Amino acid sequence: MEKEVLGLVIPHLCYLKEAMQTDGLKMIGKLLQLGGNSPGLWRTVIRLVLMAEPLRALQLFAMISTHSVRKMGRSG
Repeated sequence: MEKEVLGLVIPHLCYLKEAMQTDGLKMIGKLLQLGGNSPGLWRTVIRLVLMAEPLRALQLFAMISTHSVRKMGRSG
């Protein structure tokens, strides 16, 4: 249930600077930990840079990369 709710909320949070400066990254991390995904997260990395949040962009990049590598390892 939590994964489904996060999957519905996160695509909207990615556009809100305030959300991405507070708990937005934690919520994305939780979704990825639960095995969920949200299309467009790579674009959110760029959006964070444009929001003058390069550290958060790097954190999100690391989360997405780790999640992608884990998924590849499971499918191989």
